[in-house]
Amino acid sequence: MGISESTPYYLTSAKHSSESILRNDKKEMAKKFILTVMILFLLISCNIFNKIEPSIINVNPLVKTEEIPIIFQYLYPIESNGKWGYINKFGEIKIRPIFAKAEEFKRNRAAVKIGDFWGFINPDGEIIIEPKFDEVLSFYSDFTKVRIKHVWMYIDADGEHLIGLEKFRDIDNFSEGLASASSINRENEGRGFIDQKGNVVIGFKFSETGSFQNGLTPVSVRERGFFYYNFLFRYFYINHNGKQAFPFDSYEFLPDFSDGLAAVPDYFFGKKSYGYINTNGQMVIKPQFDEAYSFSEGIATVRIDEQLYIIDKSGRIIAKSPSSEPVYFSEGIAVARSNGKFGYIDRAGKMVINPIFDFAGNFYGGIAQVKIGSKLGYINTKGDYIWLQSSDTRDS
Repeated sequence: MGISESTPYYLTSAKHSSESILRNDKKEMAKKFILTVMILFLLISCNIFNKIEPSIINVNPLVKTEEIPIIFQYLYPIESNGKWGYINKFGEIKIRPIFAKAEEFKRNRAAVKIGDFWGFINPDGEIIIEPKFDEVLSFYSDFTKVRIKHVWMYIDADGEHLIGLEKFRDIDNFSEGLASASSINRENEGRGFIDQKGNVVIGFKFSETGSFQNGLTPVSVRERGFFYYNFLFRYFYINHNGKQAFPFDSYEFLPDFSDGLAAVPDYFFGKKSYGYINTNGQMVIKPQFDEAYSFSEGIATVRIDEQLYIIDKSGRIIAKSPSSEPVYFSEGIAVARSNGKFGYIDRAGKMVINPIFDFAGNFYGGIAQVKIGSKLGYINTKGDYIWLQSSDTRDS
């Protein structure tokens, strides 16, 4: 409907204004409606994806990536009727007893003897490295030491000969990527450290060397004593650069670090006692023990007078040790010797598996190897046998 000429200006202006407001309101409502729809769509989408569990995402299990960890299978060597094979933690035979001898698995490789020679198998029982060696060591690192006749050499997990290491002798096990070694051409030179490619990382200048743990290793150098003909060995800790890590040294042997601590001697008015330093060289457990041993899983054995105790990393005495020897924990349990027999204690120092064995190994994968006489068996953490060698079986 049009506007008559007689209509007052203020009414005409008001009518135009109200129509304009209505049009603007409709536009705003349309924008809000579209925005609401978009927000609802996003919320629904997010809700749907949030409900997807990670396990539902399809991943090809045959494709190995760096994010997928290596799963070590726990298998244990057994001897039956003069032949060796492997069982799992339930006592089930997984690799038939067909070998003349078999060692424990280390890094998914186990040394086995076929006829007169040693080779290596994987957890499926497949021969990965042909048996051609007269003597072998286990794979404690990415490669190991083997012998053919009088010649020792190094091989990797696929059996490839590592030529770069032949210019060294007396190579220790690798730890933190470095191994102590001596030069094969310089008989009078000391020991240093090499990497796995045979590069000399720390020069041959030490009389004795340890193994790198927690970034440090103990070493010693020969120094002249108070008299011209007298020599002493000074011990201290170095880092991966071969530099002394902190101003602490001793004229007595220093052990490797373990659990971030090392037992070291201290003298006060001629009386020797032991405490523990951390990787910064700070004495964190004051010298108070007549003897002190390495930590394992946060617990260490110490001796005060003639009594052994177990302590925690604060130095607090947990309990008297029922063992006549130092104990080292593995999976929360430690081998303990009492009255000439071996059993197991827990972290509170309580004997949880009675000392009835003539040999007892550490637990790994919840299973430990034990022997009574020459009879081999495997027990679980309750002390129950999962496998026991039959009485008509003899060790090879």
